[in-house]
Amino acid sequence: MVLGVVSLLGFPHAGGTQEEKETPSQKTREAVEKFKKAPAAVGERLEALKEAGKAKLQATLAPKAQAKKEGEASALPPKVSEPAEPPRYFSAGKRDPFRPLASKAKGAAARPRENLSPLERFELGQLKLVGIVWDIKESRAMVEDGLGLGYIVKVSTSIGPNEGKVKAIKPREIVIEETYTDFFGARKNREVTMKLPAD
Repeated sequence: MVLGVVSLLGFPHAGGTQEEKETPSQKTREAVEKFKKAPAAVGERLEALKEAGKAKLQATLAPKAQAKKEGEASALPPKVSEPAEPPRYFSAGKRDPFRPLASKAKGAAARPRENLSPLERFELGQLKLVGIVWDIKESRAMVEDGLGLGYIVKVSTSIGPNEGKVKAIKPREIVIEETYTDFFGARKNREVTMKLPAD
């Protein structure tokens, strides 16, 4: 009965229809809506600033670009309607650019490189010294090729492709003098030593 009296008197109770207070969820909803609208407004302002900057830049640079185009057009040579003939090279009386600067010494008759002995066909690095007979009247040595074939050499025996000759036979080595052509085309002699392998 007390409840009935209270409701008749107009006192609000827990489930009444008085003005509702703002709840935290309503405030959050409003803040989210404002937040969603903010980037669009900022984006619109940025676009307006960008367009204004472009317009000002074009207004500043347009006269300079026009003057530059006119200057380039006047600086270019006139176009030739006919194709130009390519340059020609005449080698008559000129030296061969692919030959060494210094030519080979004249008068040095090179031995014809046909009919070579087997020893003259091998590079010196392909031969191996395997034995020396030294303490006799005419010293001799034996060299072996990659296949195991042996060749006996003595002083003045031709050996190697560079016109090499055996110059000396010593107790543990032989000395070969050969001819080579240096960078400038000059022919020079050098000595190459072949030694017995250490046992």
